[in-house]
Amino acid sequence: MLVHGPLGQVGELVSTVGRRLHLAVEELRRAAGGGVRAGHRGGRSVERLLQVALAVMRSADGWLTDCESCLEVYKRERSGKGEAGAAEPGQESDSPLARALGLRWSYTVAELLPPLRKGVQAFAELAQRLGDAGDAGGRQAEPLALVGCGGETAMTAFHPVRMLLFKYMHAGAAEGPERSGAGGSTGAGEGGGGGADGAPWRQLLLRDVRLMELLGAAVDLYRLGLYWFPRLDPGESNEVWYGHIRNGVCSCMALAAAAFPAEFRAAAGGAAPCFSLPAVCAMLSGAGATCDAQLGVAARVLEGWEPSAEEAREVACGCVSSRAGTFAVVAGFARTLVSPTEARAAVAAAAAAPGS
Repeated sequence: MLVHGPLGQVGELVSTVGRRLHLAVEELRRAAGGGVRAGHRGGRSVERLLQVALAVMRSADGWLTDCESCLEVYKRERSGKGEAGAAEPGQESDSPLARALGLRWSYTVAELLPPLRKGVQAFAELAQRLGDAGDAGGRQAEPLALVGCGGETAMTAFHPVRMLLFKYMHAGAAEGPERSGAGGSTGAGEGGGGGADGAPWRQLLLRDVRLMELLGAAVDLYRLGLYWFPRLDPGESNEVWYGHIRNGVCSCMALAAAAFPAEFRAAAGGAAPCFSLPAVCAMLSGAGATCDAQLGVAARVLEGWEPSAEEAREVACGCVSSRAGTFAVVAGFARTLVSPTEARAAVAAAAAAPGS
């Protein structure tokens, strides 16, 4: 539907999922903050609350997974162009299909990532609360379900987050603007994305998605998984689950640190940190050379390193998932993305058009 459906209908469906997601997340957050006990919450079972929330989360996950389909369609179209498809970023023109895919991807991500981040946080908070109750002698299956599904939701979010960070740090540079302030911390238009081109992506990642809080919640879920899975599911191997969250946390930590050094330092060691980077490094030690290198980037930034625009782009190139394809493909697709304001305006115009 996201790739081939009428734009107005796509916008309506995505907005509906976004509204349902907001409502489900508020239910979870009220449960996490309202003295919930394992098994019951004001007469409504936690199991039922989870069923509703998870159904909505998986619907949102499905739409964000479809965003990966947009990239796959773009890759197929690009490969069909032969030599033209192999041109350097910025040297080939985007087809109408490529621009349409970028618009749909941009709209979906802008609408669903912010409430999805809240959902990841709510899963982590409620899992911790119910886990504490389980350790005190209450029921224990619910925190395991929350940790598992919250982790899966975080994994889904990491894919578009990496692309947005790549867009901010690299794709805009092909159009000319350069990083004008160390760490991109002196203005909305600064950073690896440069100038006015970087401003909407900076706002989306830092203000709307709240990237550092998403990373903190994912770290919490990983930590809770290390505790609960061996106790409640000792016969199962959860290495795939651990591996996906590990890879997402490590790559997004490196990207976030390179893109927003000042904000990263505040999140990793400020007065109200979202996570402790030394604790993360200790928890993920031995995860492999790639994770070690990515956490090394984050550690250098925490110690005061201010990566240049070129250094930030090198980090971005190394962290974008290999599933997304070659650098040229990723950079080409990132160039088709539009700001949330432009995407919403286009969807609204399509919905208002006669016969939509």
